[in-house]
Amino acid sequence: MFYYFLAMTKTLTVPGFYYEGSGRTKWMFLITASLSQYATFTYRVFSTLMVLLTYISCTYPLQFSAFLTNRRIFQVFIAGHGLVLFLMSLVVPHTFDGIIIRNTTHINEVNVFTYFSYVKQVVLLTLFVYMIVLYVLSIYKIVQFSRKFRTSSNLKRRSQLLSVLVYCTPPNILLALLIPREICIIAKGHQLTTVHPYKGICEASFAMYTWVGNVRFFTTSLCTLIAFKEYRDVVLRPLRRLKKASASMVATNLVLAMNAPTALAFEVGHTAVNATVILLSIFYVKSSLCRTYALNHAIVSSLISCFEMFLNFVEITGFLKDSFFGSKLKWTHFMKVVINQYTNCTYCVFSTLIVLMNYILYTYPMKYSHLMNKRKVLHVLIAGHGVVIFLVALVVPGAINEVVMKNSARVTEVNLFALLFFFQHIVLHIQLGVMTVLYVMAVYKIIKFTKKKKSRNARRSQLLSVLIYCTPPNIFLLINLPRDICVVATGLDLVADPLFISVCDVSRTVFHYISSMRFAVASLCILIAFREYRRAIVRLLKGQQIGPQSAVFTVSTASTGMANGTKDPIPMSVLIPSSLALEVAHTAVNFIIIGLSIFRVKPNLCRTYALNHSILSAFFSTFMMIVDLSDVTGIGRSVFFAGEHSLSDKKMWVLFVSAFLIRYTANSYRVFATLMVLLTFVSYTYPFVYSKWMNDKRIIYIFLAGHGLVLFSISLWAPVTVSQMLIADSQQLGKSFLTSIFYGEKIFGFVMFGIMVVLYFLSIYKIIQFSKKQKSTSNQKRKSQLLSVLIYCTPPNIFLLIAMRMFLDVPDPPKCHSSARNLCILLGSFGVDLSAVAVACEITKQIHSPMTTIRFFVSSICALIAFNDYRKIVLSVLLRFKVSPTNNSVVTISSVHASPNASSRR
Repeated sequence: MFYYFLAMTKTLTVPGFYYEGSGRTKWMFLITASLSQYATFTYRVFSTLMVLLTYISCTYPLQFSAFLTNRRIFQVFIAGHGLVLFLMSLVVPHTFDGIIIRNTTHINEVNVFTYFSYVKQVVLLTLFVYMIVLYVLSIYKIVQFSRKFRTSSNLKRRSQLLSVLVYCTPPNILLALLIPREICIIAKGHQLTTVHPYKGICEASFAMYTWVGNVRFFTTSLCTLIAFKEYRDVVLRPLRRLKKASASMVATNLVLAMNAPTALAFEVGHTAVNATVILLSIFYVKSSLCRTYALNHAIVSSLISCFEMFLNFVEITGFLKDSFFGSKLKWTHFMKVVINQYTNCTYCVFSTLIVLMNYILYTYPMKYSHLMNKRKVLHVLIAGHGVVIFLVALVVPGAINEVVMKNSARVTEVNLFALLFFFQHIVLHIQLGVMTVLYVMAVYKIIKFTKKKKSRNARRSQLLSVLIYCTPPNIFLLINLPRDICVVATGLDLVADPLFISVCDVSRTVFHYISSMRFAVASLCILIAFREYRRAIVRLLKGQQIGPQSAVFTVSTASTGMANGTKDPIPMSVLIPSSLALEVAHTAVNFIIIGLSIFRVKPNLCRTYALNHSILSAFFSTFMMIVDLSDVTGIGRSVFFAGEHSLSDKKMWVLFVSAFLIRYTANSYRVFATLMVLLTFVSYTYPFVYSKWMNDKRIIYIFLAGHGLVLFSISLWAPVTVSQMLIADSQQLGKSFLTSIFYGEKIFGFVMFGIMVVLYFLSIYKIIQFSKKQKSTSNQKRKSQLLSVLIYCTPPNIFLLIAMRMFLDVPDPPKCHSSARNLCILLGSFGVDLSAVAVACEITKQIHSPMTTIRFFVSSICALIAFNDYRKIVLSVLLRFKVSPTNNSVVTISSVHASPNASSRR
């Protein structure tokens, strides 16, 4: 706080205080380093004194009461301050020499100040060893006294000694993690850290020291409030006054009430870290085992972070609060439990897998390279997801039984569901034990193998990074062990002690916050521990491209050489600004439709279609607008382009994302428009059947199934994309099984278009047939609705028909460097020579994106024109006349009024 207060008040900018090398202040950094050392020495000396005095009071109570009064205890602690000042006198000269004179915080050479620092390190290690000895002796005495003496005074002393040991345990665990760093400081001064494997261990220890630093001081202060009974009673006293609520519920509600904004900010940060990991994994980090793990973990972890963020946002703002709280709180809690369990099991299973595979890679590299490849690693990860799903499936029945049926947050009775839940906990604890064994074996192997081969050094560095990554989340897992024990013990009614129950209540409250923190730490450690992600962040901040710059879905230069220096068939100065203007208009139309659908138009078939299509189309138009805007203005152009040319020099990730959005939007139009025409045709031809079977809820289900069909078509396109881009690193579409699957996506497009054409002509036939026979009002309404749907589909289908004869931006067989779209792709796959149309390939390559945008734009604008609900609102705005949403028709598309004047005006 002292340092950052000076930074915020601009004290650091005073002339003579600015440290140009690192952007820090020499003198202020010296003070903060000294204060940090003083806090460390104080804890080590005083905690050792406290354990020693408590041990003596428990072992020799008469001697302790006779010789150690409050005054003498005060004198002992004054002597402790003297020892702390002695240690400070050993370290301050070296710190002053390094920071003020040499501008460094490390020991780079041996001098007289260095030996003072060595004495300090020896004293601290001696104190630590002495505390460990006292720790073991105290545990032995507690066990011994528990068997022999059961007097109240003895139980009180034992309780006091236990509280001291509980207090010292977490800080000492963090101190134990820093012992290698203190040894490495001495070794570095004597140039010993260049010897393998000590160099890697020291690098890991310095990285660990950065993380442990302030956490250790915070843990020490927090343990004071938790371990010591005097402080714990004061903290829990206000909670005990509330007799109507249990301790756990009161604590949870108070913390939630006070920390909803803080939790929201934390989850926003967690989501941002997950998004950073995902983006770096996709676009910047090359394929590796760590990348595969990081991508799997970040995607799953983003589920819980986004869900928690949304719930906190709802709780703070009150938006949609009735949908997630109140009577529906149990379903919200059930979803939270399932997502939390999936994220937790994903980390446990996949972290164990990554430690195991890196251990095998380091210990048995030849066997690993012989048995494992990318495909088998993928199979292992799929099996891991299967294990995760199995573990979650063990919890889901119990969660439904307890949370949804009984409205309880814990196991209330022993039944089959509870046993499945307990079995899942046992499996996770076995996994934690396996990881601990692998952890110890990996550390042993790293220390044992000292060969100086570069390949082994690289594997050792990778294994070290994995161990560093797993350490902080596993510490949180150990903190959660009491909660797991309490779940089993209270569920089976094994313990009825009030003290044990209160401890369990506290452990559940801690678990609620530790879980989110553990997931966030696991995501953040990916960016810190794995070298690929550290480098990716540095290069991203420097604006450098990481990974291959070749694009999978880009059209190679035609044989005429137009893209190699000659003039483009269509000038880029005309094409790109025109595309940008079209995309801006397209985005505006999409957001208008989305806004009208949410706030003004009542639920019906056309609204459901318009909302689904506009949301997907908005993603595509917004992304393309940002890319073209950066090309025109030059702002952030290096993010999207690798060169000067606006088409051929787009980066690989831009081409991939745009191709994905184009396919998803185009296939969604085919599927959703076909569904809309089909349902409207059925409602017109068989109105009674339609009214009996169809309602708003089933229409939503049908469109969800349509999304599944769209994802199926994307799955036909994705394998060859990933294969060519990530594995083969090629721009050519070779002949393989994946290519045959890719052709299936084109066949899917033909089939959907054919179905739509058939329904189109059937609808026209039915309209003509029914117009001659039936003149009722309801029939006229249904006919008007079917006509509006057909009018809507006509312009986009014309562009879709044209697009079937255009060329796709996917590499093709030899002789023609761009392959024909749809029909031409299939012709090219049968060996038809398309090299004669090279000029047409180049032209269609340039106009493909604008023509696609035009087609999507026409699809969006037609929704405002063809559908009566949207048309009425747009016209009312143009005529400055407000239309109430209650006047909109729920079922029909056009309204039939009795007034002929109204009809004529319409």
